[in-house]
Amino acid sequence: MKYFVQVLFLIIIDGISFLVETKAGVVLQNDFAKLVRCDESFIKFTSFKFYKKSRTFAALNVTYTTFQDITSDEHVRLKVSAWQLRGNEFKKTVVDFSMGICTLYKANKFGALSLIKDSNLTGCPFPKDVYYINDMAPTSDVLPPFFPEGKWMLQLNFFNNGKVITEVQWMMTILKQL
Repeated sequence: MKYFVQVLFLIIIDGISFLVETKAGVVLQNDFAKLVRCDESFIKFTSFKFYKKSRTFAALNVTYTTFQDITSDEHVRLKVSAWQLRGNEFKKTVVDFSMGICTLYKANKFGALSLIKDSNLTGCPFPKDVYYINDMAPTSDVLPPFFPEGKWMLQLNFFNNGKVITEVQWMMTILKQL
């Protein structure tokens, strides 16, 4: 237990020093995003397009229809798992959390509002309707400060009553600026 506390303390101290670097010298490069699966009885995607807008900027445009109202965190939860490329395969990391979609939106967790600034999402509740999000592209500002350099995959699972309704894999590279 004593060893665990010491290691945790070192990670926290190292994370604080990385936080300074994050604001000054870390770049997040979005490589691609793919829709792995979706439950078409809850949501249907009419467009899911990851594209390069310029030489240095890649983003996602999405258009989808929801077939049920989302009125609270109990209706839809988002689970995020981070996987880091080590060797020739992605390994799961300790970053694994879940939160209600309404809480995510209302509290602007992880810069959620900046990610969906070009959209017709107006806030929770989300009535069943057609929605779009244009130019969704996370930046290093939305990352927790302890993410080291390397290739990463964020697995985003949206749940309704414990059942996966949408799964997205977002690939990115974290680089230090010189």
